[in-house]
Amino acid sequence: MLKGKKKALAAQVLLGLMVAGNMYAVDCGVASAAEGADIEIGEQVGWWIADDTNVSTDNEQLKSELVTDNAIKGKSINLKCGGGNFTLLKADVVENNIIQIGNEEKYSDPQEYWGDIKIVDSANSSGNVLEVYRTKNTGSAKFILGAKDTAIVKGLSAKHSFQAGTIKIEGSDLELGDVDAYSAAGEGSLVEIAGKGVSADKTLTQKLKISANGFTNDDLSKLNLDEGVTDDAKKCNKIIVDGNDVNFEGQEFWKSFDVTGDNFKVGNLHSYIGNDVVSIAGNNANMGNIELAGTSSTLNVSGNGAQLGNVSGSGASSVNISGNNVTVGDITTAAPVAAATKAASGNNIVISGNGTKTGALKTGTLEITGNGTLEADDVENVDSIVINSTATGNVFKATNGMSAGKLDAEASKTNETTALFSNDYAASYDATSGYIKNTRTQSIREQSKSYVETQMAALAMVASGADLLANAGFTNAAQAVQDAKDSGDSGRSMVPYAAANYGSMRQESGSHVDVKGSNFNIGFAKEVKNGSGKLLFGPMIEYGHGNYDSYLDDGTTGSGTAQNYGIGMMARQTNDNGFYYEGSVRYGKVTSDYSSSNVWAGNDVSYDNSAKYWGAHVGVGKLQKLGGDNAIDLYGKLFYTNQGSSSVNINGDTLDFSSVKSKRSRIGFRYIHGTSDVRSVYAGLAWQYEFDGAAHATANGFSTPSPSVKGSSGMLELGVLIAPKASPVSFDLGVSGWAGKQKGYSLNANMCWSF
Repeated sequence: MLKGKKKALAAQVLLGLMVAGNMYAVDCGVASAAEGADIEIGEQVGWWIADDTNVSTDNEQLKSELVTDNAIKGKSINLKCGGGNFTLLKADVVENNIIQIGNEEKYSDPQEYWGDIKIVDSANSSGNVLEVYRTKNTGSAKFILGAKDTAIVKGLSAKHSFQAGTIKIEGSDLELGDVDAYSAAGEGSLVEIAGKGVSADKTLTQKLKISANGFTNDDLSKLNLDEGVTDDAKKCNKIIVDGNDVNFEGQEFWKSFDVTGDNFKVGNLHSYIGNDVVSIAGNNANMGNIELAGTSSTLNVSGNGAQLGNVSGSGASSVNISGNNVTVGDITTAAPVAAATKAASGNNIVISGNGTKTGALKTGTLEITGNGTLEADDVENVDSIVINSTATGNVFKATNGMSAGKLDAEASKTNETTALFSNDYAASYDATSGYIKNTRTQSIREQSKSYVETQMAALAMVASGADLLANAGFTNAAQAVQDAKDSGDSGRSMVPYAAANYGSMRQESGSHVDVKGSNFNIGFAKEVKNGSGKLLFGPMIEYGHGNYDSYLDDGTTGSGTAQNYGIGMMARQTNDNGFYYEGSVRYGKVTSDYSSSNVWAGNDVSYDNSAKYWGAHVGVGKLQKLGGDNAIDLYGKLFYTNQGSSSVNINGDTLDFSSVKSKRSRIGFRYIHGTSDVRSVYAGLAWQYEFDGAAHATANGFSTPSPSVKGSSGMLELGVLIAPKASPVSFDLGVSGWAGKQKGYSLNANMCWSF
């Protein structure tokens, strides 16, 4: 400590500023605020910039560096003080500033501090952080911050005191004065000890957090927790144990604990504040007896392997054990009563962990939600037992006091839904074995039909490819061959052709599926004359791609894509008398995906699927000339498609799709009118009947609801054919509208180019 003239001289050397980016270096002494000023930081006689040049300035210049609109926000300040009582930062608003003392990267000559140093003085102070790295060996000071500010002590040489809402001691083997969080923040105060070997004259706080590993009773005693405090309301009421291997074995506490570190040891606990929560989340805790005093207090044990003594509570206390392999003594969550009297209602014990073992239980309701078997010594003083578990088999056994009347069978009925199933659980008491057993009744959910609707969408894409081949495919192939002949290339062996369409169809499947997509058919055709007429045939490839949306009557929706690609052969015999016969075979692969956000409440469900398919069609018809440029094409066709079986995984359950078979007949006519030598228009009607078209799926031996497109549909078509003479290019433009089981439209916009 300086004396006489040296002290007076030090009181005059007040404040300096080093600017390097946004960093300020401040020499400060006794505060002397200008009248009416919004900030009080002390008299300033010098301002040091980055090259350490001494630049004379006044207090207003310093204010201009720190203060904006009567606020100091987001500054980084390095503080060098010669001692005395002063205020560093004062403004209407002071928030989110970082003040550093003895940062080794900035200063090699730490300074001496003494007196009360008010780091922050503001009615609106928050988020400010004082970081103390080191000081000189002599002198001592009290650093004061606000209730919403933090002091972080990383290292000290002198014995300093700290006052802030949160005080964090990170250094080891530090000797401190008063560590006071309570005076600033009251019930919101927190002191955290993150280093070993820390001592303090006294530690005042509502919450003490131990983050150092291996902390012991001796380490705790050096803090002088609650030293000099006689008012219980101002004493530390909660200890938070975040470090591992903290050992308070044999120590008895009248405080609440919140333990997240592993291997915690402690003697007896007495929680004396009402509505308090004792939480043991760390693993392998070893604790003595726990008393839950006051009203509505709670013990939560979520760590595994805990070993606890007796647990007692009153006034509607609760005990929740969710950790596995927990061993507890007797548990009482009601006020002590005679042994023959049942516990007061409103108290409860909830055990959801597996492998839990307890002593005698005294509670209003014992609720078991775990998937293992709970064992208790005695349940004589338990009002009712409720099983709220998805386990099957033996879930609870008590050595004494068990009877059928203890089980609340109605309250023990539990329902659980998965993406595919609805599971109903019911508990019953087996007097022979002494166990309460849980059984499950499983059923498939009605919403599982949504998953199968994707099969309808995939089938629709494959069927649309068959329709394209049987209509525009044959027409374009024949036109391509004719164009080749007209261009004088009749000797060519194979002529390329292409056909495409786009459609938007609704498949009525008991619910419905909307499919939008395109199909493409590309092949080579050759025409050969024979005794009856001419034969058109050739190979082809096909591809289809579309999007779909499925809808169930209860509002469940699904969506996705479907595509197919394959190969095939086609042939048509056209006789001279107008009769024709046609057929095709196709083979390929169809892929699809599915997603839904409401098929299973609160969960997103999706899957990908693929299967092989094959199909065939046969047809017969007659083109009858009516005179002039008119003709009518009468036809009947049969289509068969087999989409193979497959399996998908839906949130852990396997759903097996059976093969989907489509058997369709179509009878219709097309009226053709030639408007010129190169152009004709057509109109047609057809009736289609689907004999099958049902999709089936099973999961765990249960069949899902099956969508089906079985039934009748009607079709109206209109179009125009343009085939200029001596030109390799011809056009087929048409539209088809559907009603019935299949609703919607398809567009043909084909250009046939003979190469």
